[in-house]
Amino acid sequence: MDPVTALVGATLTMIANGAALAFMRRHLSANLQPPAYIWQAATFILAMGCLVFPFYKYIPQPLAAVTANIPLLVGLAGYWHALRKFYGKPSIHVFLIGVVAAALIGLIWSAGIHPDAKIRVLLASVAWLILMSGSLFTLTGTLHDDTPRSHWLLSGVFGFSILFAIVRGVYFAFHEFEPDFTIIDNSTVMNLLTSMLQVLLPIIGTTAFGLMLLERMRRETAESQASLADKKSLEQLSYLGHDLRAPLSTIVGYARLLSQTQTPGQASHLRAIERSASYQMELIDEMLDQAKRELQPLEMRLQPTQMQTLLENVVLHGKSLSAQQHNHFEFTAPTPLPELILSDPRRLQQILLNLISNAAKFTRNGHIQLTVSANSETADLTALLFVVSDTGSGIRAQDQQAIFNAFEQRDERQGSVGLGLYIARTALRNMGGELILDSAPGSGSYFTVHLPTQSLSPNTITLPTQRWNDTPATGQAPVSPSTPTPDTMQTLADLAANGELSEIERWIEIQTCKQPAHSNFYNQVHLALQRLDFTRIELLAGLNA
Repeated sequence: MDPVTALVGATLTMIANGAALAFMRRHLSANLQPPAYIWQAATFILAMGCLVFPFYKYIPQPLAAVTANIPLLVGLAGYWHALRKFYGKPSIHVFLIGVVAAALIGLIWSAGIHPDAKIRVLLASVAWLILMSGSLFTLTGTLHDDTPRSHWLLSGVFGFSILFAIVRGVYFAFHEFEPDFTIIDNSTVMNLLTSMLQVLLPIIGTTAFGLMLLERMRRETAESQASLADKKSLEQLSYLGHDLRAPLSTIVGYARLLSQTQTPGQASHLRAIERSASYQMELIDEMLDQAKRELQPLEMRLQPTQMQTLLENVVLHGKSLSAQQHNHFEFTAPTPLPELILSDPRRLQQILLNLISNAAKFTRNGHIQLTVSANSETADLTALLFVVSDTGSGIRAQDQQAIFNAFEQRDERQGSVGLGLYIARTALRNMGGELILDSAPGSGSYFTVHLPTQSLSPNTITLPTQRWNDTPATGQAPVSPSTPTPDTMQTLADLAANGELSEIERWIEIQTCKQPAHSNFYNQVHLALQRLDFTRIELLAGLNA
């Protein structure tokens, strides 16, 4: 087949492919229509360029070179632009216009001002290479294990076209051109192969791109259906949670009534019943909270937040959490911190305590540290950095992504359903921050919170390093907070031994009013009570009695 016949056939086929893509485009989702439209327009423009070649020898050489090559270059640039649009990458239209404009100037120069067929052909080959290589890099940069075959096919088409353009450029670089040389005659084998290339890329490539569009639309439809199914499951979970709370509340209530007439032999059994039911209640509440977050996006209530107050509360809870498995806890702030920020203090405290709680679960007789630093990016914008590190068992690389998923657990623990890290990362992302994990087996874990926030005051605060050792060194007395009188402490020990939750709450309220100087001790009791850790309360009362 001679080049002219091949080019005419290619033109008609490209027009048909472009029309088929135009028909398909009407059935695509809104986000897929722009790349489909760009590819369709690029195909029609390429067809216009091919249509010039049959009349090449009847048109003056400078005009023919420009009118034939520029549509080809614009079409190739359109393909690259469509692929970037398809994958959500930033537009580079200024660069694409620059490449086409530079090629246009070179073609005009080598075709009309200083005619040189070799330079003209090589210039066109270089421009083709740049545009097709960009498309190939865009495709290969998005390859993954489940990439559809159409993606691989289009990558192969561009790869073959690039290889051919390189061979063509090398061939013509060493080719002696006749004065009347044109690229549509049968004088060289490369002219015959070039016409085949112009059939390959627009026709097979457009078919592959159309299949990619259909695959993306199929996947989006499946994800949408899965999302609806997930929402229905979450609704069922919330209904089930509410139904389960009622009988558990009844169990807890009757256990407390029985404790009023209990015998010494029944006391431990009743406390076990109440604790188990309360643990289950906590699990249900956590799942209900998760269902609510999924069904209704987490709402942030931004307000002026005192950094010192926030961190004091976190440190107080952090000490108690770390002590559960005899860990040392340390707080340090190596840089001055903003005095007042715009944040959601409840959510931020929840994030940090979830991280500290997670560290405390997997660290025994070790060290847990909270480090807070700030970097002022502008006068009123500050980047806060919170690092929660531990000397625990560490996390394998293959498990590090999974632990952020809802209901994922590294180890089955009573009182946990695997939502702490998921909630922490979800809440943080809603606040505009990010959570990063660095860990390895045997080396502990480092959870880093990056949080950009607005500073509401030019003042800064400097906080001292604080260390708390659960197990004091040999020969040293434990450092304990000031406590009420021994009789009062004995009352607390008795209440804890009997599992009197409501009475301990009342004890805290009464003692806070009578002897407010011991607030630190009351806080420790309150934290243990929140976890239903009556053994810890007995220990606190006994050590300080």
